[in-house]
Amino acid sequence: MNEADPFRAMAERIAKNDAAEFGGAALIVPPGGGEPIAILMIDPKQDVASFWGAIQGKVAIAVAEMQERQQNPFGMRR
Repeated sequence: MNEADPFRAMAERIAKNDAAEFGGAALIVPPGGGEPIAILMIDPKQDVASFWGAIQGKVAIAVAEMQERQQNPFGMRR
């Protein structure tokens, strides 16, 4: 995967939804080739708090999953 691919994909998603009520877009690409977090919100109210809350929630889930993998590298359940 090219490092620019997630950005191109987000640009395509934005372009496809250009007639919709844009609520915001965020793309977080972690170092080391981790899975990108991509958020495109279509929100007629353009609620900034909802936008930042969605990003915060996605990041919190990604961090929790990463911590679980680090604590339990062999996939064994406790």
